[in-house]
Amino acid sequence: MRLAKAKGTALKFRFPRYLQELEIIPEKVAEALLTNDKAKEIAAKFKDAPNCLYLGRGYNFPVALEGALKLKEISYIHAEGYPAAEMKHVQFGALIAGTCR
Repeated sequence: MRLAKAKGTALKFRFPRYLQELEIIPEKVAEALLTNDKAKEIAAKFKDAPNCLYLGRGYNFPVALEGALKLKEISYIHAEGYPAAEMKHVQFGALIAGTCR
């Protein structure tokens, strides 16, 4: 942040907001760690799924692709990321029972 400020590449009106966000990172990490039980519950529900479909719209589409890639890497479950808008134009009956949704 100091380097960006010194180079003049940090927008002055956003700089204080960035500093505030950096200061609350420990709180956010603690909050994320509290969701461990929920993550285990979700994992137990989908652990035997042979396929998983991640949907994302707009800037969330790359997030869906990355989520599918990570699932493939850690579990060897077939997973695909797909644009959510495209799903409006396919038949939902084509989804296989037991697929993550």
